[in-house]
Amino acid sequence: MAQGQSNGNPKLDPWRSTNYGASLEYYINPVSMVGLELFRIDVKSFIENGNVQNCNLPDEDGVVRHRCITIIEPVQGYGNSIQGAEFDYRQGFTFLPGLLRYTGTEFNFTYAPSNTGQRDLAGHAIPFQDNSTESGNFILWYQDDRLQVRAAYNYRSKRAAENDVGSIQGLEEYEAPQGYLDASIQYRIDKYITVYVNGSNLTNEYNRYYLVWPSQEAHANFSERSYTVGARGQW
Repeated sequence: MAQGQSNGNPKLDPWRSTNYGASLEYYINPVSMVGLELFRIDVKSFIENGNVQNCNLPDEDGVVRHRCITIIEPVQGYGNSIQGAEFDYRQGFTFLPGLLRYTGTEFNFTYAPSNTGQRDLAGHAIPFQDNSTESGNFILWYQDDRLQVRAAYNYRSKRAAENDVGSIQGLEEYEAPQGYLDASIQYRIDKYITVYVNGSNLTNEYNRYYLVWPSQEAHANFSERSYTVGARGQW
């Protein structure tokens, strides 16, 4: 089946929504806190990736023969809502002895179910694209006057990536749940120069996509682990 792709459509309405939120934060000490935020987003319109049939494109010789092909392009999405809660906890272990007093941890978790008002071929409600119902990260860190070390594990549950694949209504493409590990080390040589090493996707995770059912694999993207070495200066 012939396919094409378009990256823009000036006729689409942008993301329009009414947002509500309330938050509470409690600071345990200068390096520790706990917080909770509740939110609701009532969405009027948004833009998502979809498939449409176009039968009016010319062939290579410039003649329009009305052969229909599937075009992957931004399409108009409409309403409903995203609501949920975000929990944030940060703790510095300043009460521990020795070097351990420079360590700490951070934990963040967001629960944000959403609904586009559409259902896939399995009858499941389709969430807003790029929105995971569950996401979070867990960080361990060490920081003194010169050295900073951080390791972070990030997680997100499945997300909708493309709707009506092949112009089949309800054939939704999802990205499978994913977790990945990043880390960084930086050392301040003096008040002017800091050197650092950053590592991304240290566990070599894939981005896996499927159609409606997890067993119906679509494709996978792979961004291998990468490292960045550099220096920052200030004067």
